[in-house]
Amino acid sequence: IRDNGYLDVPSYCTANGSTYAHYYRENSKVHAYNIAQPLWWNCRWERFNFWAAGLVLKLIPCIMLTIFMTLLVRMLMEARERRTRLCGGTASGKSQAERTTSMLTAIVAVFLITELPQGLLVFATGVYNLLS
Repeated sequence: IRDNGYLDVPSYCTANGSTYAHYYRENSKVHAYNIAQPLWWNCRWERFNFWAAGLVLKLIPCIMLTIFMTLLVRMLMEARERRTRLCGGTASGKSQAERTTSMLTAIVAVFLITELPQGLLVFATGVYNLLS
C-alpha cells in the first residue's frame, strides 16, 4: 500500500447537486492510498498461484470426489445384489442407506457442476501462461 498523500476531491463530488457534497464542505482534500504490486510478485509467482489454485483446490478434489462416489455407488449396487440373493429375490423398497446415498450423489453432482468448470478454467489459464 502506497501513500499518495492528500489529493483534491473531484469537482463532480463537491458540486451542489452531488450526493456527497456535504462530506466535502469543510475539507475538499482526501488522504489517498494506492495498492501497488509487491516487489516479490512476478510472472512465475502468478503462474504458481494459478497452478496451485487450479490443481490443489479445484481439480484434485473433483477427481477424488468422483472416484469415491463411483466406489460408493458400486458398493451399494453390490450390497443390493447380495441382499436380493439372500432374501430369495424379493425386492423391498429402497433402504435408508440407498436414499442417503442418492442424496449424497445429487449433492456431489451439484458440487462438480459448479467446481469443475472453475478448476478447468484456472488450470487452462496456468497452462496458457506457461505456453505463451
